[in-house]
Amino acid sequence: MSNSDKAVLSPGLAVTKKNAEQLAYVMTDGPYAMYSDVDIVPTGDLIHSPERYEGLLKTRDVFGQSLAGLVMPCAFNMTACFSPEPRLPHQLGFSLFRVAYSTRLAKEEGIVFDNLYDSAKEILRHPTANYKGVLRVLAGQSTARRLADDRDAFPGKRTILVGSHDGFKFNHEKNLEYAKRKGVNVHVLRTTHNGMFTHPEWFMKQLIAIKQFEGA
Repeated sequence: MSNSDKAVLSPGLAVTKKNAEQLAYVMTDGPYAMYSDVDIVPTGDLIHSPERYEGLLKTRDVFGQSLAGLVMPCAFNMTACFSPEPRLPHQLGFSLFRVAYSTRLAKEEGIVFDNLYDSAKEILRHPTANYKGVLRVLAGQSTARRLADDRDAFPGKRTILVGSHDGFKFNHEKNLEYAKRKGVNVHVLRTTHNGMFTHPEWFMKQLIAIKQFEGA
């Protein structure tokens, strides 16, 4: 059973816990608060020790951004935010530069986003585990199909957020349509890959509207 008053936020591979805390604050305080408590679980920790977090994930609303959405071992209510769909390796390489550029170009006033040094340190905290996660992306695994097919791991509501300006272009139409047929909610937001962190208040306004639409 889900404790819908509490959530878990798992930021993408190169997003530090410090940066995710800005969004967690907006999720719990102020005009767009939805939760009384938000636990932050970095992607590297999630891949390195999934069993450590399973009890928490099975009872919370879970938000997995980028790679975290693909590698999430389980969740009661799962929202995959701008998470991987099949792309060719060279496409991912070029896209990485687009994402980095758009993230630093479009920060909300007052938001401090990770610099390249911070991002590199985050990746290197669990290099082997993170490498395994990246291999799953390069192998063409689909977040949409995983959420659609694994009802044991994701028994509650399943939602996928797609960014219309996501530099990675994780918008595989065939997989998303398949997920819709399997009961997964799919929403397209006019934002970038890291938009939920660069514009946390805007993101929460969209999330509140989505949850109301889904009847949460």
